Amino acid sequence: RMKDAIVTHGGIEAVVDGRRVTAFPDVEQLLALDVDELTGLIGNATKAERVAGAVAGFAALDPDHLRPAPTDVVRDALLALPGIGPWSASFLLIRGRGRMEDVAACGRR
Repeated sequence: RMKDAIVTHGGIEAVVDGRRVTAFPDVEQLLALDVDELTGLIGNATKAERVAGAVAGFAALDPDHLRPAPTDVVRDALLALPGIGPWSASFLLIRGRGRMEDVAACGRR
């Protein structure tokens, strides 16, 4: 529900194969949401603060450093972000970066 609320509020709309779809907002769009807006969308102030912190931390990462970096280095950088645990780090590696190698290792610390 939280993801759907964020997508509905600020997602990127496109037409694919004649069907209207909405993608998750990009980092810049998420950074534009303040904690009060996120709280209204998510319905939980603590989670909204964690999302805002994780987005800000993610935006501060250097993609030119992480893109060629080994999966362990990228995973550790993600795990250092507030609110990002093993599951979220694995999800970001797979869906956000297409890193399928070493997926089993993503959950381990």
